[in-house]
Amino acid sequence: LMLKINRRAAVAALGGTLLAPKLAFAAKTPVTILEARAIITMEPSQPRARFVAVADGMILGLANTRAELGVWTQGRDVREDRSLAGHVLMPGLIDAHVHAYASDVSVQKVDSAGEPYRTAHAIRMLGHALDCGFTTVRDIGGGDYSLWRAIEDRLIRAPLQGSH
Repeated sequence: LMLKINRRAAVAALGGTLLAPKLAFAAKTPVTILEARAIITMEPSQPRARFVAVADGMILGLANTRAELGVWTQGRDVREDRSLAGHVLMPGLIDAHVHAYASDVSVQKVDSAGEPYRTAHAIRMLGHALDCGFTTVRDIGGGDYSLWRAIEDRLIRAPLQGSH
């Protein structure tokens, strides 16, 4: 006897079993429903949606109508957010290997360029990464505390910095 198993459904069923205690706790937290012109989901079975339900930083569900989110909102405090109604939401990209200060492949040239030049290069490079859709980058080779602090203080337009 051979059974054809949908791998995605099997993983979802197993994940639901493992996450049941967390989901029970989450059922007490308020839900925010965000409405967008379109949400690009990257999920082949539902490539686009208009509404997303979120609680405690976790996406609970996606839908094309507000009513379809009833399973996630029933018996919970719900806040609706239409501030993104005219926008398209899409997943952010993560670059796990960047060198913000590296203006050249030659370490000697980078070092001889001086700190102000390297900083100017990092500002341009990180802003470009953000413009290209990267929401998080990880600079394990050269990013330092002062660059991280400037990004955290919003002095520089840049993606979030991953931990070292």
